[in-house]
This record gives sequence, C-alpha cells and structure tokens, in this order.
Amino acid sequence: MTKPLFYPISALTEPTKAVLVFREILRCYIVFHVCSGQLHGEIGFSNMLFQRKSGQLCGALSDFDLAITKPCSGTSPASPAKILTDAPFIALDLLNEPSAVPRYRHDLESFLYAITWCASRYEGGKEIARAPLDDWGYPAGDAKFAKAKFMFGVFDCKYDRLLPRKARMLVWPLCYFQMTFRDGMLKRKPYEHREQIDEETFGGVVTLSRIAEVINEGIEMIMRDSKLEMTDALINEMREDAKKFGDSRELDKKCLLNLMGMGIRL
Repeated sequence: MTKPLFYPISALTEPTKAVLVFREILRCYIVFHVCSGQLHGEIGFSNMLFQRKSGQLCGALSDFDLAITKPCSGTSPASPAKILTDAPFIALDLLNEPSAVPRYRHDLESFLYAITWCASRYEGGKEIARAPLDDWGYPAGDAKFAKAKFMFGVFDCKYDRLLPRKARMLVWPLCYFQMTFRDGMLKRKPYEHREQIDEETFGGVVTLSRIAEVINEGIEMIMRDSKLEMTDALINEMREDAKKFGDSRELDKKCLLNLMGMGIRL
C-alpha cells in the first residue's frame, strides 16, 4: 500500500490555504493534548505538514518522538545544541531556563513563532531572499530580546515589514494570536508587585480554547476581506501608530522592562 505523501506547510502558495491548514494542525495538537495529556515539546514549522486527500488539503503534525508525558519539575535540561537548533521557535520561558517546567502554552507559543516564521520567510512556496527573523535563531540571549520586540512591540508596525504582498492578509490571525500571548505575559507583574497567577495559562488568558477562538476570528476576517481593503486599512493604522509611538530606542527600553517583569534574563 502506498504511504500518503506529506509536504511542509511552507510549500503552500496561497496564504488562505496555508492558514486553513494551520488551523487543522492546531486542532491536531489540541486533540492530542486533551486526549493524552502530553506535550509535543518540539513544535517548529518543519513538522507542520499537509497532504492532499480526495481533493482536500489536510493538515498534520509530526515528530512526536520527544513528546512529554506530563509537565513535571526536575526534567533534564536541554543541551546548548538543542537550544540553538530550536531558538526560532522555542518559548521565551524555555530559552530563559531550559530546565523550567514544560507547559502546553509553551507549545502554543512555539506555534505562534513557527507560523509567523513561515508566513514572513516564504512566498509562492519558496524562501525569499534576505528573509527576516534571522535574529530569532541567534544565541539564546539575542533570540530572547528579538522575540520580546515581536511580542511586546505592538506599535512598531512589524507586520508591515514581515508579511510579503498577499501574505499580508495573515495579519489578522497572527495579530490576534500574538496579542493574546502578550496580554497573558503582561499578567506577570514586576517582582515587587507580583501576584500569584496560573502559570499554565497566564492567569486564564492563554488557553487551548482561546487560541482556537482567535485563530477562527482571524480566518473570518480574511474571508470577509477578499479585496484586502480592511487589511490594508489595519496595516496603515499600525504604520501611523508606529510614527506616534516614537523611535526604536523607546521600544527597546519597553521590551527590556517587560522582560525583567517576566523574570527573563538577557
């Protein structure tokens, strides 16, 4: 019997199809986690796949060999080589402390980085020249700061620079996804004012159901905006907000303060 052929999500040439496949892959993860209680532990764009089945595109998630049975303290820390390999997609908490207790929101955060990486670096199924986000793969300290600028830099018009041409329609699900994580991370107050929160979900902000919901909301906006008029208006609004916000040094300062508030060391 012939085995089904799977292709990387980056091979899809239409952003609309790519985001629908991504939603299926996210659903695969949710079913996997809810049914088994396990974590994937190795989310990256290379294991987000699709196949064509009866004329339909079906998403799939691979590489479950490193699945974690349950979050527990005292897990073996990742080696430096692994951190460097996974830096573009690994969660900020795990970049900061590789031996930290793994949580399902770490997998979800990796999904955010992976789909952003794929959307910004591939066009027409091919990697673009001088692709952005190389700094996400730098040694851990640099990757932490680069990801913080992405996560907290709401007004720096990142999506205007990251999403090539037709891929700009993905601003809706990516922005909703990113802002959900940002709001959760900001639940962590600076040490002197810190309150106890549910670390698994950032105080109930980052849950499986909420992430599925914001992805659906983003896809609905894409479907409603076939001419990209609302998309372009949103990006122009971001561009104007970026001008009002100020220079990049102020953004860098804000990111540093947010990192310190989260207990992230550079």
